Amino acid sequence: MKKKIKQLRYVQFAEYQPSPYTRRLIEKSETVIQSYKQKHSLI
Repeated sequence: MKKKIKQLRYVQFAEYQPSPYTRRLIEKSETVIQSYKQKHSLI
């Protein structure tokens, strides 16, 4: 339980102060979604 609370706190902190690491994660997820859409639009 304590571990989950710690993770939630970190997530909330990351939302308020986007660090280069979280920004990179967001960019990665966006590129993955775009490539996924492109693959499915080809089919």
